[in-house]
Amino acid sequence: MSGASISAQLQALKSLSNVYADSEPLKKPFTRPSLILDSKAAADIDLDTVFNIALSGLEVLIEKEERFRNYRNDLFSYKSKELDRELVGIEDNDGINASIRSYLRLLSGYLELSSAVNTLEYLIRRYKVHVCNAEELILCALPYHETHVFVQIVQLINTGNSRWKFLNGVKTSGAPLPRNVIVQQCLRDMGVLEAICNYAAPEKKIYPSKVVTGFCTAVVFEAGALIIVTLLAQKVTLAPNVVKSLMRSIAEIVRADANESASLQCVRMSFMALINLIQLQSMLIIPRKTVDVRSEIRDITGILFGLTKDYNIDKFMAVFLDSLLEHSFTEDLCYSTLLSILETIPLKGHVNHVGSIEDIGVERGRSARDDAGIGTGAVEDKGYPNYPFGLSILSLRRPSIHFRSPSPATSSTEAISRNRSTIGA
Repeated sequence: MSGASISAQLQALKSLSNVYADSEPLKKPFTRPSLILDSKAAADIDLDTVFNIALSGLEVLIEKEERFRNYRNDLFSYKSKELDRELVGIEDNDGINASIRSYLRLLSGYLELSSAVNTLEYLIRRYKVHVCNAEELILCALPYHETHVFVQIVQLINTGNSRWKFLNGVKTSGAPLPRNVIVQQCLRDMGVLEAICNYAAPEKKIYPSKVVTGFCTAVVFEAGALIIVTLLAQKVTLAPNVVKSLMRSIAEIVRADANESASLQCVRMSFMALINLIQLQSMLIIPRKTVDVRSEIRDITGILFGLTKDYNIDKFMAVFLDSLLEHSFTEDLCYSTLLSILETIPLKGHVNHVGSIEDIGVERGRSARDDAGIGTGAVEDKGYPNYPFGLSILSLRRPSIHFRSPSPATSSTEAISRNRSTIGA
């Protein structure tokens, strides 16, 4: 670890000490960070008690994995009880950091055990790992993102403006973190994806556990799949059956995000990957199963409205609306979604000139009106007189939309060009 990092750790420890000193200079603190006790109750437990609890936990871990024995005379030695990280030099702190890093990597395969949490309690009390080794602690706990212990660990950490600040929602809500939120953050911030990939790689004699590799593989596969699909769609023209298969797969990711009650931002990110594929491959129609995803997405109109403001998704909107038109014959949900989009999203602002209306579009529109029992006038009264159901969206003559190729560090979602000036007059 660099000297600058060590200095930052020491400064954090000093600030922490000042907080205690300024608030209660002559008394013990009212609270202490803890994973096994209430913060107030933890303040009444002395270091010797925490140390003995940790030793008992370490013995249990040694029975399961012999490599834990290496830390018996290191991080958990009797001498460690006298250690103050604020008072030791940079070289000694480097050694402490190396031991903590390797221990947490090993511990990550056993964090579901109470004995593992007990040893972590001592590292928090004695070594302030939640302050000095925050990233290593987060990565250790991340495979257990759906557990209460993960929430407890995150609540002890000040993520500040680091790449882990997206975890602040966990601190506030106290709710476990769905995996799709991690995947979406990997798409937004390649630094998070890189950290997860590196954590799954062997380091010296420490090999990641099945828990760690399983978690990291799942996250990387899901995030990487969306990135690869976008890059692949940019480089080559795919066979129609391949595109349809990819659309179904991405649609399932969108469906899963929606079913897991993910944030709208997460659903939006997955949906953008689908938009990328459709736009880059110049699809003329969206398969029925993919269109059906709309029923799983909360506020799809609001999401699309936001995307039309932030990105150029005109080609997707044309294809999506035409697909909704086709299925509006028999699907009330398609019909209501179409009405909502036409009523909410200013599509006319993206249409520079309208070509001839195809005969088949007229027939579809007439059939849709007859089945729904409404006339053209009723539609016009809702505020979009220029969008009768006889309009085939694909008959709108639109110039080509060009996309900038993302750099290797660019998020896949940024492959949707922001350059709106490409639309011809």
